[in-house]
Amino acid sequence: MDTLFKALEAEKIVVAETDRHGPVARSGQDEIAFQLRPRLKEVRQRLTLEERRWHGSGKQYRRELVETDVLVFEVKRWLPGELPRVWQDGRKGMIEDRVGDILATLLAAFPMMAAAREEAEERQRLRETEERRRQILAQELKLDRDRFRCFLEQAGRWREAGLARDFLMALRTAIPDSSLEIGGRPAAEWLEWAQAHVQAHDPLAQGSCAVFRLITEVTERTYRDR
Repeated sequence: MDTLFKALEAEKIVVAETDRHGPVARSGQDEIAFQLRPRLKEVRQRLTLEERRWHGSGKQYRRELVETDVLVFEVKRWLPGELPRVWQDGRKGMIEDRVGDILATLLAAFPMMAAAREEAEERQRLRETEERRRQILAQELKLDRDRFRCFLEQAGRWREAGLARDFLMALRTAIPDSSLEIGGRPAAEWLEWAQAHVQAHDPLAQGSCAVFRLITEVTERTYRDR
């Protein structure tokens, strides 16, 4: 491990100890955690008399993992490009003879990890850009619908004002004496009251441009019911 650490540091790769996963090699924003450990194997152990009492008379053995003399060097994360992650003592040699292979793998992994990270960041940036574009388009479409909704409302008011105006003319004709008192007020005052409200209700009373000025005042908060 000391040989590997020195070789990594010679390549400007920082090696730090951690409490959880063993050493970590860092290059830029990327890091590789690794571990040197004995290989474990499963063995059968005969139960003690006390254990047999606890488990019942039918069980004589328990299985447990025990350490072997075989050392394993394991990278504790996925590596790009199908790079190997595990080396161990075996027919190809002892771990100390594989330091060159391990070093070459780690040195090859860092630029590949950086490229993969940058590609992932670019994909994320494109997704966020597309999402912002979609949101802007949705906001523009909603604003356009809301403006037309306002236009239809003004058309409705104009139609209602026309109907009310016709009704008011019919009332003037139907009331022979405008001085006739109704509810404590002469009919003439009621007719003037109705005329004022008809005028205020008619969106064209302020001129045709007023309709479009009102439409330009519509925002995304004007209609909150959808």
